[in-house]
Amino acid sequence: MGRSTLIGSVCGKIWGNTKCLFCDSISEVHYLEIVKGGYCSKHSHKNKWNRFVVLSGILEVIIYKENNEDITTLTKAMITDVQPGIYHRFQALDEATVLEIYWTDNLDPMDIDRIEDQGGGVDKKQENKVSEQIKAAPISFPTDDFPPSRILDEDVHDKLI
Repeated sequence: MGRSTLIGSVCGKIWGNTKCLFCDSISEVHYLEIVKGGYCSKHSHKNKWNRFVVLSGILEVIIYKENNEDITTLTKAMITDVQPGIYHRFQALDEATVLEIYWTDNLDPMDIDRIEDQGGGVDKKQENKVSEQIKAAPISFPTDDFPPSRILDEDVHDKLI
């Protein structure tokens, strides 16, 4: 495949370090530990979407559009996406741990062939509670443009990670 990122390897960066948790031809997941004040270079990705999921700390994601900046400030359990072709950078306002997820538009979320009707392990009452919490999770849009931020209820967030 010619991948330069080794799954499980830790790569030191000037802003902290990153560990590749998963990597294939259409997606990657990295665990970032960013020091307070640490920031990455201003960059874009030709084909990849970039998602930031803050696990702890405070992270700014700065989007550069024409002559202005769109700054989204994320805290624990907040998420934002950056679409392909958009210049951006992140900066930690406080020490932060973050999942950074990359994917391409070629990924088909309906690519699943079930041979059983349902899974198991959560009673119906708990399943309904989690489902309602996800539906009720507030969504905030820092601008009328992209990217959206989603804030998850902490109970829902803890169940997801």
